[in-house]
Amino acid sequence: TRVAGIDFSRPRLADGSARYPAIRFSRASATSLPFADKSFELVSLVEVLEHLPEPRLALRELARVASRYVVVSVPYRGKILEITCPHCLKDFHFDGHIHSFDEDKLSGLARESGLRVHFIGPYLPYYPPKNALARFPAVHKTLRKVAVAAGLRQPPTPKYLGMVAEPV
Repeated sequence: TRVAGIDFSRPRLADGSARYPAIRFSRASATSLPFADKSFELVSLVEVLEHLPEPRLALRELARVASRYVVVSVPYRGKILEITCPHCLKDFHFDGHIHSFDEDKLSGLARESGLRVHFIGPYLPYYPPKNALARFPAVHKTLRKVAVAAGLRQPPTPKYLGMVAEPV
């Protein structure tokens, strides 16, 4: 099994290398991955797409290097907030998010990028999408009991959007 990680941030690469010495980390852009076509069975991009000026290019690269699956997670219907720096008076995106995604926008980008979407849906951490849990009924039943015991009969508003796709 081959595992690799990429980031553009040198400090994050150093941190990843220190924590996971068996994994090869490389400095690269998600829009220009340093791997051959179909290098990995599964490729994931977690909380990155919303920061990229050209998210379609990143999805095309994921489709190119994946031989089987692409998994993407983005904030769900995130608000794009621009604020003005009180020191330099320049506008900037508060959290670096320059795109907001819902099911239609993300699945459309995926299709345009050469991906066939198998699943897309909003979720909360610790509240996986119900469709994903259908394959694991014992886990789903246990999570439901814990949620009810904690007074969470219905999970709060979903914060993230997850997608599983494959290259066409």
